Amino acid sequence: MGSEHPSLNDHLPLRDAVERAAHHLGQAVALIGQYDLGAEGAYRVTVGGTHCVFKYWSGERAAALRLASAVAAHHVLRQCGWPLPSIHFWRSDPYFAFVIEAQMSGSRVIGVTEALCRQLLTLLAAVPPSAGGANADTDAWLLFLEQSLHFDLPISPCRPRALERTALGRRFVARARRAFAAARPALAAARDVIHGDFSAGNVLCDDAGALAAVDAPGDRHP
Repeated sequence: MGSEHPSLNDHLPLRDAVERAAHHLGQAVALIGQYDLGAEGAYRVTVGGTHCVFKYWSGERAAALRLASAVAAHHVLRQCGWPLPSIHFWRSDPYFAFVIEAQMSGSRVIGVTEALCRQLLTLLAAVPPSAGGANADTDAWLLFLEQSLHFDLPISPCRPRALERTALGRRFVARARRAFAAARPALAAARDVIHGDFSAGNVLCDDAGALAAVDAPGDRHP
C-alpha cells in the first residue's frame, strides 16, 4: 500500500485506492471493472463475495469533499422513498474518501420520457421543505456554491476562470453571480436536502422504461 498520507496534490491510483479501502474495511476488496460514470467514476467490486459499487476521491478532491453531509442527505432521501442504493461503508479524511454501495439493477436512460419525468417530479415532491433539519449543511453548501462562481474548485464542474476569457463568458458568469446574490437569503434560511447531481445520467430504468434507481448523491456535489 502507498504512503499513509498522500499529498493533497496527488490522485491515488485505482489499485492503491482499492487496497487502502480494503485496509479500512478489514476484508478483501476485489476489483471487477469500471462504470462509465462521473469524473472519478464508479467501479464494480466484490466485498466478501457480495457485488458492490466502489467510489473514491483522493488528494485535493478528498480535502474539498463533504461526504458526511452527502451521506446524511442520502439517508433522508431514502426515508422519503427515493430508490437509492444502500451504503454499506464510507470513510472520509483530508487525503482519501470512499464509499461502498449496493449494486442497483437497471439500464441507463437515453431520453427522458414524459412518464419518467413525472416519476422524477414525484420524487422531488416527496421531500418536504426543511427535511434536512440539523443535518442540512446549509452554510457549507452556500459557501461552496458561491466560491464555485469565482474559482475553479476541484469538485465543481463550473469553471468561471475559463468562462471569463471571453466576453460572452464574462456576461454569463456575472449574471450567475447576481442571481446567486439575490437568492442567497432564501437559500440560507432553508434547511433543505438536495441530491446534488439529479440528472438523467444518474438514473436507471427497468425494461419498461420506468424508474428503477437513482445514483447516490454526493459523488460530485456534496
